[in-house]
Amino acid sequence: MRRTAAWTGLWALFAQGVLTAGLAQTAPAAGAPLRVQYLSGRAEVLGPGNVWRAASGTPAVPFGLRVGTGRARVTGSGGQVTGSVLLASASRLGVIGQEANLQEGNFVLDGPVAVHVRGSHVVMDRPGRARVDLRGNITRRVAVTAGSARVALSRRTVTVNAGQQLDLASGAVTPFREDDPWYAAQFTGTGDATVQATRGTVRVVRGAENRPAGRGETLDPGERLATGEGSWAEVGFTASGGYLRLQSHSELSAIGAEGTGPGREVTLQLTRGSAWNVVPGAPSDPGRPQLRTPVVSTAARGTEFRVDAGGRVRVLEGDAAPSGGTAPGGTGGITPASRLLTLQVDPPTGPLRDLTLTARSLPDARVTATVAGRRVGLTRQGDRFRLGGLTPPLPEGTYTVRVSAERAGEAATRWQTVVIDRTAPALGGVRAVRSGNVLTLTGTARDAGAGRLTLTARVGGSTFTRQVSGDFRLLLPAPAPGTPLRVSVRDEAGNESHADLS
Repeated sequence: MRRTAAWTGLWALFAQGVLTAGLAQTAPAAGAPLRVQYLSGRAEVLGPGNVWRAASGTPAVPFGLRVGTGRARVTGSGGQVTGSVLLASASRLGVIGQEANLQEGNFVLDGPVAVHVRGSHVVMDRPGRARVDLRGNITRRVAVTAGSARVALSRRTVTVNAGQQLDLASGAVTPFREDDPWYAAQFTGTGDATVQATRGTVRVVRGAENRPAGRGETLDPGERLATGEGSWAEVGFTASGGYLRLQSHSELSAIGAEGTGPGREVTLQLTRGSAWNVVPGAPSDPGRPQLRTPVVSTAARGTEFRVDAGGRVRVLEGDAAPSGGTAPGGTGGITPASRLLTLQVDPPTGPLRDLTLTARSLPDARVTATVAGRRVGLTRQGDRFRLGGLTPPLPEGTYTVRVSAERAGEAATRWQTVVIDRTAPALGGVRAVRSGNVLTLTGTARDAGAGRLTLTARVGGSTFTRQVSGDFRLLLPAPAPGTPLRVSVRDEAGNESHADLS
């Protein structure tokens, strides 16, 4: 069985990279380390001796940084530095000579900035924004959403402009339309952001700390509020009024606070799921909360609306006008509320012999999957969509499946890792020794992975099972002489080996 893991390898041996701010004359002085500008969730910094330690605050990044669940923004420590790199969940970068190299995950570059990306040099020498998506060998791209970037490949330099993406493997430049702006969808208000009401399972997470959320609790920068199945939480701003209702299976991060006292400005970011946002008052009201998304900045008038983690807005009550003046339902990204597009991918219970996947979305959505460069449609059964194997089938290995749903101009994307395994576990040295009325069955069952193995002994018309790993010893009632005995071992993917004894 062949398997790979996203967090294995020698973390300290990163390929050479660079993180600067703009042109050479504005780069930080030699010796100025990279530094975490802000951190939300769990992250670790690689220190001397190749030891990973939990990160908190704004630590320096001398050798490497990896983010678990959450995100982190990294910049240089010099005063003239303006560019930065934002790391999403399950992302990592390495550092050699105080230069950064993006290794795995999802990143946003805010220019002027330059980085190395798996052997390619990406430079934005003016203000702009690009995203770098690195997920195994499936997705390796640089996409520009504002400004332009130069990418030095092995034999040529390519300019990528806004609305374009570069495949780092092939060097091809194609149009890019962002349908999963995971890094935006922010709410800003004044005062403190406090938990005003909860229902069900609601927790506050900061680093390794994970505790139930209490009424009146303040969300400080670096903390996340997470809701479970059938749960919700309401978060309000103490000075500007208005509140958010965080829906089931959603997360809200406190990513920054500027100023002190009642007039300080707090920014919250929706990192997963969706939230209702209720903002009282007219647009001229001082200090009213604002919603900032990648599509539009809204000015609310007694408005209730819903936003998802991709930044898509739907008006529910009242009216709202984007800052560009587009009316509700226009091209500014705000439309009347109806059934919002949802997408959920059911994770497999373990390794699979063939790729099968089930997703849930609206019955009239178009759901597709992309894996190993192959795009396939899913069969609809009500609100469920099923992918039932590929022809030809995928070889053994670990794959990242991208599942996308589209409906009425809306789009949603989810990622799911699957392991394809067709190698049967090894069963050897099987012996059955009778002693009176007891039959002692011994042998060895091994598998290349760490999954569970199920041993089954069929003696005549009786069946006995046990979970095993390595050497096993099983005591059975002794059957009549000459009774057939079959011993089988099965892995989680359904691969099986057997031995027949008599």
